[in-house]
Amino acid sequence: MSDYLTFEEACALLNTPRSTLYRWLKEDKIPGHKLGRQWRFLRSELDAFVREDVNDNYELEDLIHRLTQPKGDQNMNTPSPSIKEISEQLIWHAVDQQASVIHLSPRTNTYQLKHRRAQGISTIDELSLTAFGQLDEHWVSASRSIRREEKRRLFLERQTANGAERIHVRYQKLETFAGEHLALHLIRENKIATSIDMITHTVEEQMTLERWSKAHSGLILIAGRSGSGKTTTAYCMLQEIAKRDDRVVFTIEDSVDFTLNQVNQVSVDLNNEIEYRRAFVDIIDSDLDVLFISSNFAQRHLTTLWGSALSAAESGRLVLVQIEADSAKEARTQFAQATKRSIDDHLVGVVWQSLSTDPNSHRRTAQYNFLSGSLDQRVI
Repeated sequence: MSDYLTFEEACALLNTPRSTLYRWLKEDKIPGHKLGRQWRFLRSELDAFVREDVNDNYELEDLIHRLTQPKGDQNMNTPSPSIKEISEQLIWHAVDQQASVIHLSPRTNTYQLKHRRAQGISTIDELSLTAFGQLDEHWVSASRSIRREEKRRLFLERQTANGAERIHVRYQKLETFAGEHLALHLIRENKIATSIDMITHTVEEQMTLERWSKAHSGLILIAGRSGSGKTTTAYCMLQEIAKRDDRVVFTIEDSVDFTLNQVNQVSVDLNNEIEYRRAFVDIIDSDLDVLFISSNFAQRHLTTLWGSALSAAESGRLVLVQIEADSAKEARTQFAQATKRSIDDHLVGVVWQSLSTDPNSHRRTAQYNFLSGSLDQRVI
């Protein structure tokens, strides 16, 4: 038997398709020898590659066992989990630990697995480069991209004593000097506020947001500093609107954080003015009644975004716009200056909010300030 294998023989030994073997060669993940135009592989080197791959599987299995099994529980009869099972267990373990983000950070020849929780960030364990590659390859194959390969999303679901639990995982990879850094943002859908009564603290706050949600047309500005919960407030108002099932609701968002029932959510690169204009025209042509525009990170094109929002409000639609500002009055002034048109006759109101954190429970709560517009008193 020859010590060298052909390309086809190597594929058969590794039980992998030709495309995967080509990719491994391109990424220098597997030893190969170019003889003229043909690839040849030493059997001993491939055997060593297979053993290393198996060892990395054991590493991941051991990590899962240490993370999820009670101490002293050494049931050796349990079947070895697949990479799919291991990757999902890593995510669910983080969820059970109340983590909001999983970080896989490159270090010298290893990756640190970290969890971000309300109390801060902590290191959980370390993985080899190969183990990281296996996990990352599965997450890429199990997810779909959000306009770019480096930004993706996937959904997981499991059964609990309280019923089904669904989690939305936002995957983001960033190339750093030390290597690829991976962040998995964990959004627990059953923990997300989905109604106005879940985010307000007084009857007056609840009644104001519900009243504005019933407006037939006009402009609602949802303002606050970065990270103040503006998206959550907007989503709760959109759910209030959509639950009546009598209006067609659309959103234009740079990144869809949470799937809303009966709302048509469109993800658009808001920094791309041409792409935004095209999406806006298509949505207007779709016979909409309500539109939400998330404009936090489109500073270069705010005149375009806010001008189109005002035009939609002037044409009889209800439009919600997300704005970064230091007060409700500043949000109204910024919007009017950017559009160079009067908004007084079309303004339902401005809600400005901020977040504070309870030092004991670490729970974040919102404080609201309202500025009513001329259409506030006309809603039914």
